[in-house]
Amino acid sequence: VFFRPGSRFRGGDLQEVRLFGKATRALAERGATVVGIQMEPVGALAAQAKGLDLSFPLLCDYNGATAKAFGAYLELEEQGPNIDRKTFIIGKDGKIKTSFVDVGYDADKNQLVRHVSDVVRILGGDPVKVKNELSPKSQSLGDFLGIATGSAPVTPAL
Repeated sequence: VFFRPGSRFRGGDLQEVRLFGKATRALAERGATVVGIQMEPVGALAAQAKGLDLSFPLLCDYNGATAKAFGAYLELEEQGPNIDRKTFIIGKDGKIKTSFVDVGYDADKNQLVRHVSDVVRILGGDPVKVKNELSPKSQSLGDFLGIATGSAPVTPAL
């Protein structure tokens, strides 16, 4: 279960959702089911899940009751009620097995990649493989020019 600030985060935020979406297979191979929780209305969450082609649910905690129970509820002076980024691995017995309480409200993409990779590691998966899958791929200037002009980059002859 991961809690995230959602659109109440400055400028919105979908990085964490996208990363968990990309890691869903690695997590499922370890027997995990991913669930995201935020304070967005149900319709907004359904649109996000559909738009990102997620295979896991985004649950609405509109009044923050669940976030409060997990210690993820925040009252921010400039934004009001919100949710802090926290992740919990919950066992089949319903008990919390591992907590990631310091993910950070303002975590950047690199921090979130490390975080999701660490969740996979705790579950017994290969964090390096997942980190490589989640990290942006390096592109050459030719790749960018090919994208900009609509032509494929030239592959050198061997």
